[in-house]
Amino acid sequence: MADTVKRTAFKIMAFAVTAILALSAFGFVPANAAEVSNTVKFFSSAPKTDGKVSEEEWGKPVFTVKEGEPNINVIKKDNVKLEDFTADIYLGYDSTHIYIAAVAEYENHVNETIKSGDIWNGDCFQTQISAVSGTKRNEFNFACNSVTGKSMADAPQCAGTFSMQGGEGKDYIVTRDGNKTVYEIAIGIEQISKDVKELKSGMELPFSLAFHQNGGAFLEYCGGIVAKKDITLAGQLVLGEGGGSSGGSAVNSSNKSNQGNTQSNTSQTGLIILIIGIAAAAIIIIVVVMVVILKRGNDEE
Repeated sequence: MADTVKRTAFKIMAFAVTAILALSAFGFVPANAAEVSNTVKFFSSAPKTDGKVSEEEWGKPVFTVKEGEPNINVIKKDNVKLEDFTADIYLGYDSTHIYIAAVAEYENHVNETIKSGDIWNGDCFQTQISAVSGTKRNEFNFACNSVTGKSMADAPQCAGTFSMQGGEGKDYIVTRDGNKTVYEIAIGIEQISKDVKELKSGMELPFSLAFHQNGGAFLEYCGGIVAKKDITLAGQLVLGEGGGSSGGSAVNSSNKSNQGNTQSNTSQTGLIILIIGIAAAAIIIIVVVMVVILKRGNDEE
C-alpha cells in the first residue's frame, strides 16, 4: 500500500512539474514579427524625390537597420562575410502614398545588372507592404546601377501593373555618393491594393524590408521577405493622426513607436514574472503535499 502511494505521488509530481515548466516556457517566447509596429504620421506635403534626405523634410529616423539592432535578422551562408552596414529608415504617409527613405552607409557597392528582374543579385533595397491584412503581398526592389548610376526598380509581386517611374521628381530615386546610398521612394496605393482607395489614420499595414549585399548576405527587418516570402511574418506600419507639417512627423512617430515597444516589453516582462511566481508557488505546494503523502506512507509501514 505504501509503495503504491509513493509511486502515485511521484507520478503526480513529475506530471505537475512538467506542466509548470511547459507553461513557464511560454513566457519566454519572443514576440513574433507581426507584433512589431511603428506608428507613422501623416505628411501634409510629399517629400521631394531628389536623393536628399533631411530631418527638416522627413523628421528623425524611425528605426535603424544594423546587425544587433532590434528586429534585424542576418541571413547568410557560413562562408559569406557580412559587410559593415548601417541604414537609417524614414517613414511617412498621405492619403495616396507610403513614403520610405533609407540612408545606407557601407563600403562596397556593386550592382551591374541591366535587367530589372535581376536587381536582387547586387546591392539593393527590398520591401514588402500591403494595404490590407492577410496573405497578399506586394514586393518592390530598388537599386542604383554601379556602372551607370541609374535608379532601377522591380516589382516581383504587385497589386496592379507596376507603374512606378524612376528619377528626380518621380516615384523613386536611388543615388550613390562615396560610401552612402540614398533611397527615396513613394509607393502609390494602387501598387499595394486593388480595393483600398485611400490611406487613413488607424490603418495597419503589414511591412518589412531587407538590404542585400552583393557578397550574398542580407539584413532583414522583421521577416517574410528573404528566406520565406510570407507577409504574415512582417511587422506593422500603423498610420497615425494627420495634420501638421511633414517636418517632424517622423519624430513623433518614432517616439510613439518607442513608447509602444516599451509598454509591450514591460507587459511581457510582467507576464513572465507572474508566470514564474505562479510556477514557484505551485512547486512549493506540490513539495509540501509530497512530504505529507510520503510521511503517511511511512507511517502506514
